[in-house]
Amino acid sequence: KHWLPELNTIKGEQFCSDWLNDPRRVQWLRNLVTQYSTFAEPEEINEENRQEWNASVLERVLEEIGSFESLSNPDDTETGQNIQYLFEFLAEAKLLNPTFITDFPKPISPLSKASPADPAVAERFELYVAGMEIANGFSELNDPQEQYERFEDQARQRERGDDEAMQMDLDYVRALSYGMPPAAGIGIGIDRLTMLLTNKRSIRDVILFPHMRPVAAKPEGAEQPAEPDEQPKPQA
Repeated sequence: KHWLPELNTIKGEQFCSDWLNDPRRVQWLRNLVTQYSTFAEPEEINEENRQEWNASVLERVLEEIGSFESLSNPDDTETGQNIQYLFEFLAEAKLLNPTFITDFPKPISPLSKASPADPAVAERFELYVAGMEIANGFSELNDPQEQYERFEDQARQRERGDDEAMQMDLDYVRALSYGMPPAAGIGIGIDRLTMLLTNKRSIRDVILFPHMRPVAAKPEGAEQPAEPDEQPKPQA
């Protein structure tokens, strides 16, 4: 978005990373980004009038969302989700060179151990290349009581409509209670890594299973395949 540099100052207030430590400011920024994204640039826009158009849209959005002081204070889970939303919307596509992202909010990392230096963040990292996630790794949470509480929080998120939240897994909690040593894990997207190595822009160009590709429509008049019960039988 061309308007992003204007976020250096908002209503005369300097924008800085400290805003991410204020849950209401984070919620306000999400409202700002979400509302602004509903405006599409006119087809006739050019470099000369884009700055003026951006300024007018930003002014309208600021009037609609009001001030962050009027917002209720979100809980830790909502704040973590808001930070993740802002990252994916504003930053992810710009991570072209190999970049490790660390210090994820703990509420959005339900299987990760909390950092001893800052209990609000998880010992987790993600590797980004060419604007997409390539790998995800973290220290495994091995405290069964804390894991149970994390699953409960995830269940509450699902009740609020978050389809990506995890479900309660009592078998996993029971396995942890038998004693799990300190461990860590990493998942690497081989398909996305293959996209990088082959310079492909679509994951469909590198998938291994052809049946996952969409079936091309046949032109009218082309012979259609026989139904299963109409397949020709082999000759004796």
